[in-house]
Amino acid sequence: MKKLVFDYYRDGFTHVVGALPKSTIKSLTDLIEVNIDNLAQRLHKDGKISELYPIDFGRRFFMISSEANLQNAFLRWDSELVSKQLYNLITHRKLLIILDELIGANIVHNGDFHLRPKMPNSELTVFPWHQDSQFYGEMTKFLHIITVHIPLVDTYRTNGCLKFIRGSHLKGYVPRKEHTNLLIESEFDINNYGEEVSVEASVGDVILFHNLAFHSSGINFSDNIRWTLDLRYRPRILSQAPLNTEVMNAESWFDKRMKKGWGPIEIRGFNPITSFDNWVKSRNNDILPGGAGKI
Repeated sequence: MKKLVFDYYRDGFTHVVGALPKSTIKSLTDLIEVNIDNLAQRLHKDGKISELYPIDFGRRFFMISSEANLQNAFLRWDSELVSKQLYNLITHRKLLIILDELIGANIVHNGDFHLRPKMPNSELTVFPWHQDSQFYGEMTKFLHIITVHIPLVDTYRTNGCLKFIRGSHLKGYVPRKEHTNLLIESEFDINNYGEEVSVEASVGDVILFHNLAFHSSGINFSDNIRWTLDLRYRPRILSQAPLNTEVMNAESWFDKRMKKGWGPIEIRGFNPITSFDNWVKSRNNDILPGGAGKI
């Protein structure tokens, strides 16, 4: 654990091998496969695809979306994933043990999550260098938010694994500018910020990284979809003292923003733990910025 913590604070990211049971990941991919099958049945009934494409997890959604010309529909596919399986993963004991080491015992999950099917040879799912705080808003530069990146299939350089600029989180927040396809990029060149590192990972591994760490992913040159899931956590700090005004204001602003639709999950701390049923009730998919709804 000491090396994990050291790597994270030095590099802005850390790769934990075998952090989660493969059975936990499979429970989620089984759910995704059910949703893909429902989509295929609906599109086939409507005459938008010629067959149901009963092939493996790595190819089926790609074949369906290609024939049906779904275009940007696969950039974010989140709403269908709200389930007990996802909740169990978010609150998984082995994840919390790692997070305890990095952000302490008072933990809240932001409520947002992103299932990312990176399609073969698609420019649409290429992410330029960015910081997660550039998406959340500049106020979050005062907060410590950890993204937990979970491969649902093995990820390699050839299928667009995550890349980081080592130590870039220590450079601070960089203003954003709009990019094509609703993505963003930095206002100025960050290529001299540090060493570029590609992190390949297997099913069961997790990659954790800081909200100010620059990261990206390239084109998936393989024949299969690179399925991954991102979860985000932060320490529940309003109950802790002393805090400077900037941190307190940022936490208050961010908390209100998340409660408007994302449905944060209180996991550990002074606030009551959020049950699965209460989490579902607190979410408002009509206003979620990434909610894909039913494809």
